[in-house]
Amino acid sequence: MNLGDNLTEISELAKNGIVQAVEIMKVQMPDLINQIISYYTAFNIIGIIISSIAIVFSVLGIRKGIQLYKKDRYSESAIFFMVFSIVAGIIGIVLIIMNTIELAQLLLAPKLFLIEYIGGLIK
Repeated sequence: MNLGDNLTEISELAKNGIVQAVEIMKVQMPDLINQIISYYTAFNIIGIIISSIAIVFSVLGIRKGIQLYKKDRYSESAIFFMVFSIVAGIIGIVLIIMNTIELAQLLLAPKLFLIEYIGGLIK
């Protein structure tokens, strides 16, 4: 065997491997798409739940801050509770909006989501 025969054999093996990989991907593609959509749906639902919990705690923090403020108008802890709780509530609301929009896109237009997902992979 000479070098040319070895290169031809290697290129044929590589070509056959690529063809087999493409065939496997064609078979696995529907399952892969389903898993991507399921993952992002669950991820957004968990995000909405965590954000909702953050909003509940921010409301409780604001109430606690108001109680502390009524007891002592110059209390730094009261101001801290209220500022921290308001910021946490705003972040929670923004996250709920973002997760809800993406969840709606997943449920109502999964093809559009997949196009954007693939576009993000290409970048």
